Amino acid sequence: MFRDTNQIKRIQKGDSESLRRLYVDHKDLMLTLANALLHDIHLAEDVVQEVFLRFTRNIRQIDVQTNIRAYLSTSVVNEVRSQLRRKKIRVEHGAEIEQAAPM
Repeated sequence: MFRDTNQIKRIQKGDSESLRRLYVDHKDLMLTLANALLHDIHLAEDVVQEVFLRFTRNIRQIDVQTNIRAYLSTSVVNEVRSQLRRKKIRVEHGAEIEQAAPM
């Protein structure tokens, strides 16, 4: 936790090496979580990448006292839900398109 707090402070100041270390420290756990929820390693990798990109974009708004593991885990779960929602919409609309297609 203390290490994450220091890393966040350094990342907020633009230290890319701290960002890389934070990513290395947490990516395997986040990938495992995403894959457990999706059962698709490629989609899980996309989810984790998106979560870390968003984390990087929003780093200035993140409280340095935040539990980063919990923050990233919640972000992964939310992104998985979004992916599944989009997939469901594509499947539903795909079925509608197939039914509407002339034979």
